[in-house]
Amino acid sequence: MEYKWSERVILSKLREAVKARNDYAVKFYYDLLKNKNITKDNYDVTSLAIMERPAKLDYCAFYSTYYLNFSNLPKEVRKQINKVGTITRDRYQYQRSDYHADNRITYSDDDLVTMTHDLFLLFKDPRITRCIGKICNPKNHMIQIIDTDDYDITNSYLAVKGITLSLGKETYVEVFRDHTITDFRAFVHECFHAIRAMLYGDYDNERVDLVNYFAELEGRFGDRMAAEYLRYIKEYRMADNLRIESLYNVLQDVYLNRIIQTILSFSNGNRFDMKRVKEYLSREANIDIKSKDDLTKYMTINGFDAYTNVLSYLIVLDVFNNMDVESMKDYTHELFRLTNGDGFDNDTLKNKEGINLVRLLTESPSITFMTDNLRSFREEYKAYKLTK
Repeated sequence: MEYKWSERVILSKLREAVKARNDYAVKFYYDLLKNKNITKDNYDVTSLAIMERPAKLDYCAFYSTYYLNFSNLPKEVRKQINKVGTITRDRYQYQRSDYHADNRITYSDDDLVTMTHDLFLLFKDPRITRCIGKICNPKNHMIQIIDTDDYDITNSYLAVKGITLSLGKETYVEVFRDHTITDFRAFVHECFHAIRAMLYGDYDNERVDLVNYFAELEGRFGDRMAAEYLRYIKEYRMADNLRIESLYNVLQDVYLNRIIQTILSFSNGNRFDMKRVKEYLSREANIDIKSKDDLTKYMTINGFDAYTNVLSYLIVLDVFNNMDVESMKDYTHELFRLTNGDGFDNDTLKNKEGINLVRLLTESPSITFMTDNLRSFREEYKAYKLTK
């Protein structure tokens, strides 16, 4: 089967993105076409206006995308996220080479799709089966698998491992292949996002704060499911590698979280003390920042991940520690509903301080990191501890 889209199909997706007013999707598909050297004559005026509009990345954008959301987290939740840094001694400069070298795979695109399809069949849920069947049918053009060697992804909207784009009533899965086992993990991750969107609709704009906190929940659940499936088919080494990669990534997010909080302490009103910021980033993170624009672009892109990935990871660890196989599909829908805010009225979700996350995180018996001193995380860290 062919999961590499033609220029004509990509152009049709671009037009869908313009119609849906999804700026990110427009820029994503534009970068794909730009790599294929498609001339501007193929675009309509509306597309060009959006694609060539410069991104406005400034202090205010960073402040709103990271600081306000993180500072609005209840102190109990912030305490748990920051405690991860204490457990791991607050330094997270690990080497991917410790585990990445033996991750090369020979799976074809068809193999990845078949494995992902088979994984979702294990849920034995007709709704999930119907969704994954639709996604994996190449005639529907819902999957695009892109080889990173074929595209220049430097400084573009293509600099991702995978992404799910919802355009109106349609949802599309994009995965960039580097021919390691992370290809499978990324595909499963994005399919979980896609299936949640297909079953529960797009995120409720009235609950945008909740989405910010839980946007990666089903994706992180997919990461763990990918590892469990590899163990199910007796690919034990690859399964462990995916568990290690997930731990590595969340430690990097915790490290980034600490960097961002420190940088914010160097600000005065709406201004950064650039001298202190440059010195700090050079010393602590080996990041060379030459201008405020460099700083803002770096922080705006990454700031969101600094807390939402950690929160989702902690929840997923607890869910798997408390989950029995027979209840797998029930837990999956529970996470989908939590992501979407489904079943919660606004009075339950919000109080005068914002989202009532403490209540949401303590109501479920499967989520225990708030009350058991991060036991699940401590066990995972001990089992897959990385070399410093």
